[in-house]
Amino acid sequence: MFNVTNMFHVLSSRRTLWIVGLAVLSAVSCRDRIEGRVSRVLNWERDPSAKNVDRIRESLADEDGQVRAGALAALVRLRVADAKERSRAALGDPDSAVRAAAVEGLLDLRDSEAVPGLARVAVADPDWRARRGAVEAVGALGALGGAADVLPALGDSSSQVRLAAVEAVARLGPAVALQPLAKLAEGDASWEVRAAAVEALGRTAVGEAYASLAVATRDPNEFVRGAAAAALRNMRRRGVAEPEEAMPSPAAPAPPGAVPPGRPPATGPSRPGGEARP
Repeated sequence: MFNVTNMFHVLSSRRTLWIVGLAVLSAVSCRDRIEGRVSRVLNWERDPSAKNVDRIRESLADEDGQVRAGALAALVRLRVADAKERSRAALGDPDSAVRAAAVEGLLDLRDSEAVPGLARVAVADPDWRARRGAVEAVGALGALGGAADVLPALGDSSSQVRLAAVEAVARLGPAVALQPLAKLAEGDASWEVRAAAVEALGRTAVGEAYASLAVATRDPNEFVRGAAAAALRNMRRRGVAEPEEAMPSPAAPAPPGAVPPGRPPATGPSRPGGEARP
């Protein structure tokens, strides 16, 4: 017997397959178009005539982030005159791949003037990869004493970003980060971060670091313990003074007739039978 319900199920299944097929073909076609535009950028880079360089610049306005990132990277590799300017502007691109390419480009170009923009990415970018790259760039490009630019990154949710921040702070001047470094050295969930924080504390040349380093010598991870022992040796070799331990306060003078601690009370000559005289 002819079943109308089954017929509708068959037609519905066929229609679903048809729609899915169209979606797959569309996605493949879109990917091919994107890959084709990226390939064109690479071809223009291989033949960097003035016209082709202009074409690469025009690709910075492409609708796809992969194409924009590829174009920006090509301009950096070609060392065009406006590569730094283009890379700084791309730090605010909506696509994380483009922002990451901008960070890498500014580091490659050694653009120290971009440090303020990189510091903003380091602490505020929604993508942890971009934050990590920006922290590394600030650490490499920032001036000594500029550790404050990446201090917030020491508390980042990503251990990779925290690790990069510890290394950057260690290079730029770890003394200003004594407390956050001590916190990481004593309690971070990642042993790599703890070990890096211990090494950074050893570079502070501040006596207050001894306490956290002593705690780290009892860390459950052998690498952290080894780093702490080395840091303590280096601190002492450099003559960094250890804070004096708290000395007990002088005892108050005993009242007349008081019995000194640990000494039995004096007694008079005993009476017969062993009873002491009053």
